[in-house]
Amino acid sequence: MPAAAATATRRGRRGRRARLGCDRELEQARAQRLALADLATGEREPLRARLERLFDELAPVAARLGCDRELEQARALASGP
Repeated sequence: MPAAAATATRRGRRGRRARLGCDRELEQARAQRLALADLATGEREPLRARLERLFDELAPVAARLGCDRELEQARALASGP
């Protein structure tokens, strides 16, 4: 099969999987593997949950420094699409 045809076939399969929700399941599995450790306790926590907790902890400091808008922008970026 020519390279262009193989690429088109892969794109078609990817589109089919996306329509069927398989890509979402793969994304969820990847997200579950991504974790950060809490430096105080050493416990691993899912990446997005840990980031949300960190943003919550930083919110009062950001408000005092006048950069709460920037923190919210960072939170939005971290939350992903």
